[in-house]
Amino acid sequence: MSQVVSESDLLMNKKILYTIVIIVGFIVGAYLLWRLPEWYFADWAAALSPNELLKLQNELRATIVQAFGGAALLIGLFFTWRNIKATEVNLRIAQETTARTLELTKEGQITERFSRAIEQLGKSDLPGQSSNLALRIGGIYSLERIANDSERDYWSIMEVLTTYIRDRVGMRTADRLELRKKELGRESEFGKPRDFPLDLAAALTVIGRRSRSYEKGEQYRLDLSYLDLQQASLSNSHFEGADFSETYFENVRLENAHLEKTIFRGVTLRNAFFNRSHLQGANFSGAKLDKTSFFLTHLEGADFTGVLGLSEQVLENAHIDGSTKLPPEFDAWRKTRSNP
Repeated sequence: MSQVVSESDLLMNKKILYTIVIIVGFIVGAYLLWRLPEWYFADWAAALSPNELLKLQNELRATIVQAFGGAALLIGLFFTWRNIKATEVNLRIAQETTARTLELTKEGQITERFSRAIEQLGKSDLPGQSSNLALRIGGIYSLERIANDSERDYWSIMEVLTTYIRDRVGMRTADRLELRKKELGRESEFGKPRDFPLDLAAALTVIGRRSRSYEKGEQYRLDLSYLDLQQASLSNSHFEGADFSETYFENVRLENAHLEKTIFRGVTLRNAFFNRSHLQGANFSGAKLDKTSFFLTHLEGADFTGVLGLSEQVLENAHIDGSTKLPPEFDAWRKTRSNP
């Protein structure tokens, strides 16, 4: 309590001291303003009449007042300018601090949303329990919203989704052996017709409607290789530059899709429909075709080197040009056909 009283007394004493200094300064200034002209013109008193002497003294007093007034104005302008600059600096610092706080808050919210979405994505279906399909699909669409909101997390989310798909329908070595047996005509359970899982369809939908693509906002290709994509639908989607190497497509719709520069190296295509899609610069080298449709499909610059099952009928209604790479046996046919 005594410390508080002492500080209060000190503040009061400072105010009293400042008041006394101002009063004394005013008195001294007024005295000097009156006396300085008298001292300055003291030697002229004998040569001038009292009125002339008083007039000169008053003119000097007016000049002094104007000089001090101008100096006071300049000093006032200087301090006003300095206060304005200080206010601008403080405002900028406050704005930067607010922006940084908002950014940190946003990042924290995105991190929380990301963690919650990943947790939903990991909800598997256990025997005897209700299905968690809706939770997984909700997590997938939550990741899409985060990818749209956060530049920093965009590619990580694309990798999460492709990894999720690969974990569910990725072909292991045993799967590839089973596929090879089927291609050789042996009996196999691989490729048995089934419905494509709804959560994986949602993940493909999210990836397929992103606004970026390889070399256009993305530095790397989407890795969708070695997948079993029976019954999947990729129509009206964007998978430009994606890598589908060795993926198994059966009863798959890829119509009106953008698949420019996409890698289909070594894929198996059974009842796959690319009607009216854009496949300029796509790589089908080593692919295996069976009842594949390229009706009105753009295949300019596409590579069909070493493709099995390719025929003139398959390419009859497709758009090809001199940059389309076809096996040598198609040279004569290429010269006689025209684009639809």
